[in-house]
Amino acid sequence: NMDGLYLYHIDKTTWLSRIPTSSGGKDAYQIIEFFPEMDAFVYECNWGRDLRLWDVAKREERRMGSYPFGIHGVMEYSPVHKVVLFGAGDAGNRASPNLYLLNKDGQVTRLEPPPIHINCTPTSKFMCDPASGEYVVKGLRDKRLFAFHPIRDQWKEIPGVHLPEGESLGVAINTYGVMMLLVRTKDRRFRCYLYKHKPVLPTN
Repeated sequence: NMDGLYLYHIDKTTWLSRIPTSSGGKDAYQIIEFFPEMDAFVYECNWGRDLRLWDVAKREERRMGSYPFGIHGVMEYSPVHKVVLFGAGDAGNRASPNLYLLNKDGQVTRLEPPPIHINCTPTSKFMCDPASGEYVVKGLRDKRLFAFHPIRDQWKEIPGVHLPEGESLGVAINTYGVMMLLVRTKDRRFRCYLYKHKPVLPTN
């Protein structure tokens, strides 16, 4: 329930003092992503009605606009296409259809609604393949896996591939061009998986 950004220096193993930022009165569900080309942290506040960034060089916050979406939204950077996708989440008991693309010039484009219910909870997945730039997406109550091309705004089911069942955390490992999943199974055991993605959509 605290406003603020905390930066950690890996080499120095130290935390910086709290940097004041806005949340718009929120107490949970805030999503954030670093955008290298903008040298800024991008985040939503005010229950998805406010997109803001914190400029690392200028050490200041600025508002980018209002882009409504649901709670439990997602936000993920693509190192191939140099964009950040954000939005989706929950709108009551339904999926929020609002998904957006942010480019390095600060321009936001609204995309077509996703074909599945996406949020940031442990049973849904929204990851970016660091090799192809396709997003690999699993719905909240759907075992199917989809690929999404952010520039073409195109979805396609990935045939014959299912992620391990259970609650999981997914992250990209850019160095090796893979995604890693840490999964908690139904019997509360933990398993670690690596997923090497084969693109299913045209690259241009």
